[in-house]
Amino acid sequence: MATAMEMCDNCVNNANANQADADVDGHGDECDNCVTYINADQADADGDVHGDACDNCVNDANANQADADADGHGDECDNCVTYINTDQTDADADGYGDVCDNCVNNANTDQADEDGDEHGDACDNCVTDFNADQADADGDGYGNECDNCVSTDNTDQVDSDGDGIGDVCDNCPAVANPDQANAADGDGIGDVCDNCPAVANPDQADTDVDTIGDVCDNCPGDGNTDQADADVDTIGDVCDNCPAVANPDQADTDVDTIGDVCDNCPAVANPDQADTDVDEIGDVCDNCPDAGNADQVNADGDEIETCVITALASITLIRQMETTTRLATCVITAPTTPTLIRPTETGTALATCVTTAPTTPTLIRPTETATSLATCVITAPKTPTLTRLTRIWTVWETRVRNRNRNRNRNRNPNPGFKSVFSFLRTNCSKKG
Repeated sequence: MATAMEMCDNCVNNANANQADADVDGHGDECDNCVTYINADQADADGDVHGDACDNCVNDANANQADADADGHGDECDNCVTYINTDQTDADADGYGDVCDNCVNNANTDQADEDGDEHGDACDNCVTDFNADQADADGDGYGNECDNCVSTDNTDQVDSDGDGIGDVCDNCPAVANPDQANAADGDGIGDVCDNCPAVANPDQADTDVDTIGDVCDNCPGDGNTDQADADVDTIGDVCDNCPAVANPDQADTDVDTIGDVCDNCPAVANPDQADTDVDEIGDVCDNCPDAGNADQVNADGDEIETCVITALASITLIRQMETTTRLATCVITAPTTPTLIRPTETGTALATCVTTAPTTPTLIRPTETATSLATCVITAPKTPTLTRLTRIWTVWETRVRNRNRNRNRNRNPNPGFKSVFSFLRTNCSKKG
């Protein structure tokens, strides 16, 4: 049974002759676990000899009561040891107080911060790129420092060509071009994938699918990836109606797909450009398609070039005629007395006709010289006769008529008539 002395000692097990009791809780200072805090029950949940009423870590034993930030919460239980936070608020309940948590609203007990920008990886909008300000211009959750489209929202950050520029803002999403160069035409399409890098064409239209955009394709309707243009008239060879002669206007009066500047018949359609006599005048408009005559001289204006011969005084001048596009042969009326006639010609050189009138009527088949037409050599009979030789299309027709045009053609025929006529039919057939 306690003695009277023990019953009045406020520290039974601790000598305290003065019985000092600062907090007047009945427990002397020498043995009171909270000297300055009234705690009659002396509760000490963590058993660290500091009563709960004054323990800065009620549930965590910390005999030294260390409190680095002096916020009243001991280091052992303070959720921000070096930051004053008396309320110990911890929004994400991760054990780190809001004032020192690097992700206040994202639980991250490890407080990992790979880029060291004081924003924990769990909430950093650029985990591997330092960005303390966490700026995010397009609000897509990716900080400007690491967003592959800073001004365009793209939460998926897709980058098909791997050039560091996201597809939604890449001016060449399928071709890598980290510099995004588009200086030449400024049409929003990167130079490396622009089908007209020097001419603005944001629609990239390419009708002929030759990878050259319509606005700069020299043949927008015909595929020509090489853009060959031999005459340098800005019209590609594959669609140029005069590929060897410059004609940027592509004028084609006769609409035969051959441009006027190189068409051998610019006013008459002739897509085959046939030119038998190779005089650069197409057959369909050549007044002498079988004989070269580049100047197309036509003295009598009948659309057919003729052979005009000036004979001696007694010789009649005959203008020879020809139909369609064929040239004429020479028609000569010979005199009674055999005479050698050297014709003169007008315009360019055509056939040279030489007439000799011997006693015995004979006909010599025309011979042809070089680039001119046939040279007619005719021997006439004694009695002057008219020999008119006309070629119609491909047939040479020879007619021998009496010079005096006898009213009765069957009366007193010239004895040489039949032989001459027969000879003409035999020897003046079509000559190639």
